[in-house]
Amino acid sequence: MTAERTLNAAAVAAWQRDGFLHLPDLLDRDVRERLSRWADEIAASDDDRLLQHHEMTDHGPVLARSEHFATVHPELGPLVSDGPIVRAGGELLGEPIVLYKEKINHKLPGGAGFAPHQDATAYRFVSTHLTCMVAIDDSTIENGCLEVVAGQHHELFIDDGDGCLPQPTESALEWKPIEMRAGDVLWFHSRTPHRSGANTSHSARRALFLTYNASAEGDLRSAYYADKIDQLHNHANGARARVSTIGHFLGRAVAHGASLGETSSNALSNQESPITMTDEVGIADQAQSDQADAGAGSVPWMLLRTAADVANAIIDLYE
Repeated sequence: MTAERTLNAAAVAAWQRDGFLHLPDLLDRDVRERLSRWADEIAASDDDRLLQHHEMTDHGPVLARSEHFATVHPELGPLVSDGPIVRAGGELLGEPIVLYKEKINHKLPGGAGFAPHQDATAYRFVSTHLTCMVAIDDSTIENGCLEVVAGQHHELFIDDGDGCLPQPTESALEWKPIEMRAGDVLWFHSRTPHRSGANTSHSARRALFLTYNASAEGDLRSAYYADKIDQLHNHANGARARVSTIGHFLGRAVAHGASLGETSSNALSNQESPITMTDEVGIADQAQSDQADAGAGSVPWMLLRTAADVANAIIDLYE
């Protein structure tokens, strides 16, 4: 017996043509109505397994991004690991998928946008992946909705050296803003160029961003976070807030890199103190433990795609 499909043939064809797919009705009303409360719980949590990134705005320091909650939050975890989202993603990719990384971009009033980029440059452990955006709040042009480029998901553009598209490339592309209602879902390919503006409104534009890879490539979530934390350590100082392994986030850093992972209370009440890496170290230790239990090394050698990846892995081994 053939399993019931989540998406119809027209939706899959649109995905293959455009490299993105807007699904307004994928999630049940009950889930849509709970998204805001779940995001509030993550934002307020002091669980040291979470990564909480902050940025400086004209209104003061605010939360910019929350990560690594799938194994922490009892309701968001199942949502991003199973159910209609995972089924739909598998149908788009044409094979089963597994969660690679998860985040909430809070984009509060005054929050910064993201420079144009392709996600494929940021995720070096996998070659086949796609991302699901779930709107927690209405996403509009005024509050910095996602903008994408249709039909440009078949190759990687040459980037600026830090994972972003150079200005001439950005200007040559046709950008399409995707306005969404709270609870809507937007899938986009890892090579689909996308960007978003700053939030110039008085309301938040929170959204889940869930990245999945083909199950055949392995469960690499722990490896990704261990690698990301290591890379963020190397960018702890600077005028820009670093929330990823590429330099696409346009937000201003909170003093001394407090945006890298301190809890909200620490980041806001102790802005002038040197950053402590307690959260990141805890997650890195957990990631290494997870990989040891699975019998995997810190870097899956068969998935290293470039000479730089191999060189970094060799350095890691010697260290």
